[in-house]
Amino acid sequence: MKSKRGKILLIVVLAALLFIAFDCLTGKAGSLEPNAPPEPTMVTLGQISAQIEALSSPVKKVVRGVITIEQNETTGLDNLSSPVDPNYSVVLLSDAVACEHGSNPDYPDWLARTGACLVGLTETQITVRVEDHQAEQNVSYQIIEYK
Repeated sequence: MKSKRGKILLIVVLAALLFIAFDCLTGKAGSLEPNAPPEPTMVTLGQISAQIEALSSPVKKVVRGVITIEQNETTGLDNLSSPVDPNYSVVLLSDAVACEHGSNPDYPDWLARTGACLVGLTETQITVRVEDHQAEQNVSYQIIEYK
């Protein structure tokens, strides 16, 4: 019984191999020669190289600064040293860091850090908001304007 199944399996495998070999030997492929120059919607390799060159440094400029927010205030703003286009900019903010912990030695260090979020960005000004804190806070920012 096993030898009969083995013979059938051998015949099936040999038939599949013969079919694959026959298909490979008689199969035809199309021509690799183009029949016409590139169409207007296509781009040449020179155009692609120019596009890659233009994208090699997508950053136009970086503006950095620190916003000081007074005690018991939650919003602060800064006038930018260089105008930016808000539509092509990414803003990175640090945590708000308290400048003074006060005289209490039991004051935990983690209370000196609070979250900061961007409220607004115009061409000449950035506005941030922080959690209420009992000390002056500093928030550093980095605005990356891309091309």
